[in-house]
Amino acid sequence: QDIQAPTSWTSHVALHEATDAAESSHIVASKIKSVEPAYLFQIKMTATHFVAAIVAALSAVGIVEAFSAGAGTCVVGENGPAFPTYAIHNGFGQGELDGRYQVKLETSGKDPKTMVLGDEGNIMNVTAKTNYTLSVMAMNVTAGTVFKGFLVTLQQDDKDLGGSFEMSNNDDVQIMLSEGDGASGAPAKCPGAIAGATHAETEEKTSIEFAMNIASTVEDGPVKVTVTIMEEKQMWYFSSYTLNLVGGGETPAMTPAPTPAPSMPPTTSPSVSKGNETMEPTTAPSGGPGVGGVVSTLAAALALTLTWIFV
Repeated sequence: QDIQAPTSWTSHVALHEATDAAESSHIVASKIKSVEPAYLFQIKMTATHFVAAIVAALSAVGIVEAFSAGAGTCVVGENGPAFPTYAIHNGFGQGELDGRYQVKLETSGKDPKTMVLGDEGNIMNVTAKTNYTLSVMAMNVTAGTVFKGFLVTLQQDDKDLGGSFEMSNNDDVQIMLSEGDGASGAPAKCPGAIAGATHAETEEKTSIEFAMNIASTVEDGPVKVTVTIMEEKQMWYFSSYTLNLVGGGETPAMTPAPTPAPSMPPTTSPSVSKGNETMEPTTAPSGGPGVGGVVSTLAAALALTLTWIFV
C-alpha cells in the first residue's frame, strides 16, 4: 500500500519505518507519491547516504540496539532490562522463561550437583569460591525454539559481585566488564558490583553456558540471577532467580609491605693520632704503579739527585 512522505521524523516509529523503507532507492521512489520530480530524483540519489546517516545518528543516541555485538544495557529491574523508552526492544517482553527455557547451575568433581533454577520456587544454596557452570537451554527445540541474544546478570544491592562470571568454551558468550555505567556500549559495561554475560554474535542458538565463581569475600545472603532471552528484537523473555550464598564473608588477606633491606653506609678507616700529628689512613696500594706511582718515583729520584748535587 502506498504511503505519503512523512512530515516529521522525530518519532522512533517513523524513523524505524523510514530506515527499513530506505534499503533501496527504487523502493523509496515507488512508495512516495505526490512529490515534485526534482525531490523524487534527489531521494533516489541520496537514499543510501540517508539510511547510513539515520543508522549512525540513532546508534549514537542508543535507539538502534547493538544486537549483533551484545546487550546494550546491563541494568536490570524487576521486569527485565532497563531499555530506554525509545529502544526498539522496549515494551516487547513476552513473559517468563518457565516452560520455554531451563536455567541450570552445575558443579563437577567428586560430588557433582545439578540445580534447576526456579524449581518449585525454592531458594537454592550456592557456595562461595566454588566453580559452577551456568547454562540456559531451550526446551522446545523440536518445535523450533531458538534464540539470538541474551543477557545474564548476577547482582545484589549490598554485595560486590563484579567478576563472578568467567569465560568457558563457548564462542557464543562474552563476559561483560564490570567497570561502567551499565547503560552504554556494545556490549555495555556493567556497574562495578554487577557481573554480566551476553551474546557475542546473532547466530541462532539453542543453549549457552559459562562459568560462575563468587569470591569468598562476598558476604553470605541472597544474590539474584537475572536471565533475559532475546528471540527477536521485539520478542524477549525474562526471569529472575534468588540464590542463597553460603561460605562467604572472609576477610581479605592483608599483604604485608616488604621490609626494606638496611642500608650499610661505607666505613672509613679511623685517623690515628701520634703526638700533635695526625696520620691519615693510607690508600691501599693498587695492582700496579700507575701514573701516580711513576710520578712519586721520579720525584723521589729527583730529590735524591738534588741532595747529592747540593751537598
